[in-house]
Amino acid sequence: MSIIYFNNNLYIEYTTQKQGFYLSDHIDFYHFITGLDIIKLIKRYKKTNCHHQLDDYLTGFGISGYLNTKFGDMSLGTKKKLLLTSALMTDVDVYILDEPTNGLDVTSISFLKEKFNSLADQKIIIFSSHDESFLKDLNIHDYKIHENRISKTGS
Repeated sequence: MSIIYFNNNLYIEYTTQKQGFYLSDHIDFYHFITGLDIIKLIKRYKKTNCHHQLDDYLTGFGISGYLNTKFGDMSLGTKKKLLLTSALMTDVDVYILDEPTNGLDVTSISFLKEKFNSLADQKIIIFSSHDESFLKDLNIHDYKIHENRISKTGS
């Protein structure tokens, strides 16, 4: 069931949604847990896509070699790539991501853009970003927040 309050109207919708996944820009996790442990943990609590998609994300983000590395020993970029992999391999209806490109290299940003474009046909992806170059070539509805007001600015 979804309950939405908008423009002084209450909307109640009964659906069979798969819910969503939220990934904060604040990256923190147990420092002793490995990359593989994090992926297994996410797979345990969220339905995930096929195993070959996991391999695609690990290869695309260039983190296949970090599965046995402890989270506390990873760089900011590697942590972000691992958590993005964990989020995007889940089979949910809505992804909410805060500053998904922070800490990513150019190759990973390009890969993420490709994944966003392919997922957007079946999923809702809501993200915040100050990275103007990332927003290029994405088929998105662009909204700006300025002085507590939201305005549509893109296509």
